[in-house]
Amino acid sequence: MATAVGAVVWLALVYFGLVGAAGTGMYQRLIEQGGHLQIRVADWRDRHELRSLLVPDAAGLVRQVQEALPQARVEPVLEVPALLSGESRSRGVVLAGQAPPRWLEGRLREGRWYDADEPDAIVLGAALARALDVGIGDWVYAYAPGTEGLGAGAFRVVGIVGLPDPALEVRAAYMPLIALQEMAAPGAATRLEIDVGIVKLADDPLVEPMRDALAQVVEDWAATGRPLVVETWRTLNPAAASLVEVVRPMTVVVNALFFVMAGLLVLNNVYLSLMERIREFGTILALGASRARVMGMVVLESLLLTVAGGAVGLALGLATVAALAGGFTLPYYDLERWGLPTVLYLSLEPADVVVTVALTLATALLAALWPGWVAARLEPVEAMRFRA
Repeated sequence: MATAVGAVVWLALVYFGLVGAAGTGMYQRLIEQGGHLQIRVADWRDRHELRSLLVPDAAGLVRQVQEALPQARVEPVLEVPALLSGESRSRGVVLAGQAPPRWLEGRLREGRWYDADEPDAIVLGAALARALDVGIGDWVYAYAPGTEGLGAGAFRVVGIVGLPDPALEVRAAYMPLIALQEMAAPGAATRLEIDVGIVKLADDPLVEPMRDALAQVVEDWAATGRPLVVETWRTLNPAAASLVEVVRPMTVVVNALFFVMAGLLVLNNVYLSLMERIREFGTILALGASRARVMGMVVLESLLLTVAGGAVGLALGLATVAALAGGFTLPYYDLERWGLPTVLYLSLEPADVVVTVALTLATALLAALWPGWVAARLEPVEAMRFRA
């Protein structure tokens, strides 16, 4: 019985650690893709023309944001719908002018990433490169009529990147910000991505005060005639935020089911042990022991065995989490397809340990209540005559 309880405690802690690793990994991947905060034009979801989406003087706004949040990493991003053509094929894409995306590190299949000051470099998704029938060193031609820049440009393919989502890969085209600004929107960006340096989901509440700190910067910038808004990653990704929030409560429910199964095993063992000792309990009652004391003996026995097994399981679980906290991989699963990094780090919150200990104690107490009640209700004479 103690071994079974210990195994369930170990499993619960490891499961909590895996969920914590997945939650933190998902959080970090979301931040890498869009930052903790973004500054965009107000009502940008209802705007469809590129001109109405542009944040003017992006470099000046970056400096102001850096003054308000010195520890933050601020990256302007410009996205422009365009027609991208090879020698014989064309495709509608959204050109992204930005620094090489951090979430795509290690996904490069051929070539290299561009430098920030390269005027004519571009990196394509592998599916887009196949659709255009181009490779490393080939030229592609971008057309974005009606923009504020040149409206067209020629770019040499310097890299081909693989993305976990095929639908995204066939539209992926990245280039230096300065090159896309010259072509479509000089000095402007469609958004500013702000990474404030928080890497743990548990520390995410600190993001909200930082958003408030940028509110004044945005209000001052509104005097330029372009109202802006600061949004957190939760507002930008409500579905992902909801998923992150419900994962841990769901984990508690699943672990509670594990303890229910362990509780049934404890109940069975305690009851069988009671049936083997009915005559002894009858003798104890005949010698004057109170019924409450007899019930307490059964509950205490269950509690001691369960706590002993739980303590061993707790020690093994914490050791397992500590051993895998340095990172591990699942070689047969493409975690990036599910929005997770390839390396996971087991992590536990203090509340996880508290919940596990509470479930262990609840299992011991609840599983022993009925057998204890049966023992307390025995009639001494009939119990001493009992034959198993």
